[in-house]
Amino acid sequence: MPNLKIKITLIVAAIVASIAILGLIFWAILINRPIQNDNLTNYSGYQAVFLTNGQVYFGNITKNTSDEIILENIFYLKMDDSAATTSLNKDQSDLQLIKLGKELHGPKDMMYINPDHVVFIEDLTDSSKVVNAIQSYKQ
Repeated sequence: MPNLKIKITLIVAAIVASIAILGLIFWAILINRPIQNDNLTNYSGYQAVFLTNGQVYFGNITKNTSDEIILENIFYLKMDDSAATTSLNKDQSDLQLIKLGKELHGPKDMMYINPDHVVFIEDLTDSSKVVNAIQSYKQ
């Protein structure tokens, strides 16, 4: 009889261990599955993408997943170094809106952004000064 109890205990332990292992595998698959959040952003207008390095890019998000964000029709702000200022605090008039692609290395007007480096994303209104400047650039 003691041998039978030991065998039953071992079989029950093996079944419990198998269920636990399968549960862990299932949980790991669910946790590591990419989350599609394409419908969380309004793609009909322009967005501002704020990065962890302080840079802000403006454009149209065409893809937004947990793996990557694709931004197209890209603009960014640059301080105007040629503006003569007497104070240490530069104001908004010293900012230039630059179209991506005009740089020396000639990048394409598409950017793949690692979501880990995004602080937040904002949808811009049609009355935004940035959107107005982009519309003026296109004309």
